[in-house]
Amino acid sequence: MSTDIARPDPRTRLIIQTIAVLTTLVAVAETGVGAVALVAALSTPDDPWSFLGYVVAVLVGAPGLLGLVTGISAFRVRRTDVAAWLVAVSAVAVLVPGAVILSFG
Repeated sequence: MSTDIARPDPRTRLIIQTIAVLTTLVAVAETGVGAVALVAALSTPDDPWSFLGYVVAVLVGAPGLLGLVTGISAFRVRRTDVAAWLVAVSAVAVLVPGAVILSFG
């Protein structure tokens, strides 16, 4: 039994990096939407509907921030197995807000 670690397939690494870049781009957009919603809620504190800005910031901005961190980490890490887990977390984090929004639509 050999203890050598096999080199990962270059195609696998390319797929992981491609998904990491795509989820990072979506995460940047979600984080931006969350930030805009938070600023809008903070700028109109007397409006009775301003709580929706906080809700959007939490439901869209927080998963976007998680997707941003894990997407960048998945792109930077060298180990393919760790990168695959990170990109899976990133993909789920950026797809959940869209699924929630579409389920109410």
